[in-house]
Amino acid sequence: MFLETSFIKKYAYWFYWITIILLIAVLFMPAVKGARAWFGVGSFGIQPAEFAKIGVSLALAKYLSSGDVQKGKSRSASASFWQSIGTLRNIGPVFALLLIPATLILMQPDAGTFIIFTSFILVLYREGYAGNILLFMIIAVIIAVITLIVADSSFMMPGLKIKLSGKTGIVISLLVLGTIFYFLIRSFILPRNRPPLYRALIGSLIVAIVFVNFIEIGYSKILMSHQKERIDLVLGKIDDPDGKGYNINRAKASIGSGGFFGKGYMKATLANETQAHVPMQSTDFIFVPGQKNVDL
Repeated sequence: MFLETSFIKKYAYWFYWITIILLIAVLFMPAVKGARAWFGVGSFGIQPAEFAKIGVSLALAKYLSSGDVQKGKSRSASASFWQSIGTLRNIGPVFALLLIPATLILMQPDAGTFIIFTSFILVLYREGYAGNILLFMIIAVIIAVITLIVADSSFMMPGLKIKLSGKTGIVISLLVLGTIFYFLIRSFILPRNRPPLYRALIGSLIVAIVFVNFIEIGYSKILMSHQKERIDLVLGKIDDPDGKGYNINRAKASIGSGGFFGKGYMKATLANETQAHVPMQSTDFIFVPGQKNVDL
């Protein structure tokens, strides 16, 4: 609020590249609880990924408002973001600004912050990014969740006495849905309008099948055991409140014990120094940041 816009524009890229250097340097620091994500200064820790969020925000804002992008825009006031930077020449730098820090953060590894970086896609949508791309991403998330739920299990095909493994069953289900849509297009769409829809259908099926296999391979081969456990806890595949789900359940209990109105300042019964109900209060749970706190 106290800085001129010209100052922010002038140093936006500088700040971005400084945070990139910090993200690279932190990879050579000693691991803290399995992650190289902090610079330790005595008892104080600095996490460059937090500064990277600001750096990426400034760099994206500067690039999206730069002359190179504006030149690509249509004369129409409703020109979409895809029309303005949809070319390979312009879309490349946009995703490079996002992928470079996101990849470095994933290498720490800090999957939580990496997921936060995906929210920058919404910023692009705000700038006019094609709505069908956002819809595609939502469908991809749905497919990914379904894949993770049933990938390592077996189920019976509805109406058929056929037992399939999760991934195979999803692929077959996609093919069945594709066949249904094919006959719907053939029955209700005029012949002259069918070819583009057929191509879109085939392309969507191919992408979906490849995506399902990618998710399954990434889950089983790439993710670490603790990352799998967190996903399984969220999806309800693991029920271990006193073990793997300890942090989540203790956090919910601390927040919930205060009810809707809370118990009042310094009157906490769970999140206090004596109980120590929530581990790592100062970093993991924003609602209970201190040893002496209130139950919300």
